[in-house]
Amino acid sequence: QNTDARLAEGKPVTPGFLLAALLWLPVEHLCREYMAQGQSQHDALMLAGDVVISRQTRSTAMPRRFTQMARDIWQLQPRLLRATNRRPLRMIQHPRFRAAYDFLLLRAQSGDNVSAVAEWWTDFQRRNPPPERAAAREREEERGGDNGSERRPPGRRPRPRRRRGRAGARRPD
Repeated sequence: QNTDARLAEGKPVTPGFLLAALLWLPVEHLCREYMAQGQSQHDALMLAGDVVISRQTRSTAMPRRFTQMARDIWQLQPRLLRATNRRPLRMIQHPRFRAAYDFLLLRAQSGDNVSAVAEWWTDFQRRNPPPERAAAREREEERGGDNGSERRPPGRRPRPRRRRGRAGARRPD
């Protein structure tokens, strides 16, 4: 639903997320096989992701930034399923949390047995917005909305202008 809504609004969906969704079933199947052979869940998931992506890249060129995002989304799935103590607060600050959460929702909608966990994460986020989002919202409210001022990112200086010769000046022969 989130992905469908993004597409309907004309917003982009990253190829890494699509790659994670399309290759999830073979990754999950291979992960179960490796776990049956005695691998830990973490190691089995990493190995399964590597094998599936390696097989896929034989026929489809995929930039590393997209395959890495898919791996990150897959690696966060078990962590989302066992959220306890302070882990949820750390998890929502992870750079790939939102993509992994959306992927968890997609799994729940497709029939995976993760609906209760997906619902728990949705409620948790409503109760505990990530600090940077809450701070940004407070700053926005203090300013009274977007005033249209364009600011340079912190730490960036404008590039010095190149000096040009005077127009019309002649060179000595």
